[in-house]
This record gives sequence, C-alpha cells and structure tokens, in this order.
Amino acid sequence: MCEMAVWMMEWLNAQIENPDEMKEDSSPEKELTEDEFKNGQAVLGSLQDWYMAMRRLAKRALCSSVDQTYEDMTDFLLGYAEAFSRKPKTLKVGNLGNPTFEIYVFMLMYWRAIEQMDSVRQFHEVLITVMGASRIGDQKRVEKICQRMGLSFRKAGRPKKLIQTTA
Repeated sequence: MCEMAVWMMEWLNAQIENPDEMKEDSSPEKELTEDEFKNGQAVLGSLQDWYMAMRRLAKRALCSSVDQTYEDMTDFLLGYAEAFSRKPKTLKVGNLGNPTFEIYVFMLMYWRAIEQMDSVRQFHEVLITVMGASRIGDQKRVEKICQRMGLSFRKAGRPKKLIQTTA
C-alpha cells in the first residue's frame, strides 16, 4: 500500500500542477460553493495526513527489517523493492492492484458523486458497471468497505410519518 500511496500522490500533484493536461472534456468548470470548497480542503488535508502516515510506516518497516535475521531481512527487502517497482501506468481497472484498493481509489476520486447516492446497493451497482462483477464481489463486501470508511447512506426502510397536531 505504501508504494501505491507514493504513486497516487505523484499523480494527484501532477493533476493539480497541470489541470488542463489531465482534463478529458472541454466543458467549463462549475464554481464551487463555500461548503464544497471546505469539504474538498478537508479531504485534501486528510489525504495529506494519510500520505505522511504511509511514509512513516514505510520508514519504520525499513528500519525494523535490519533487526530481523539475514534471511527474513533479505526476503522483506526483495518484496519491498518489487512492490515499488510495479508503478501503475494508468488509473484503469486492473492496473492499481487488488480490487479493494481500486474501490478505495474510486471512492477518493468520485467522493462527490458517491455522497449523493441513496444506498450501498446503488453504490454497488455503479462499481459493478465500472469495474465488473467479478472484481467487485457481492454487496455485503461493499457494505463492509463502506463501514470501514465510515460512509453511511440514508436510513433504510419506510420514512417515518409526520405526527400532525391539531390546534
């Protein structure tokens, strides 16, 4: 996951520095409301915190490897180097690693659209359309991923009746 964090931050920085290059359509950008801007800033702040935590984790893993036996340290360092050598070329499905990580990247990139969805079922259907049923799995899996992220949709079931009082 550390290697993906490094790659993703490089990709996001390139997108921020050259937005015209990364933009696929030529439609005019809509102005953000103050709340959308604040939410975006909060997401970027959280992303930066996450990235720094991943960097600390990578450093600690390297440091702790020297305390292991020679064979364990060698195996770890070979695996570490292999992970960092597999830099994805694109954001296409199947290039980012395991399906769970791809779902997290999808959620990061399209958080505004996901925020507008009504249910896990609807989100699951979108994921199947984008990534395919075989990579996504069942709805319960997506529900667990949403729970881990703290993402909740509207309450399930029938809306409560409003109690009318007579005067």
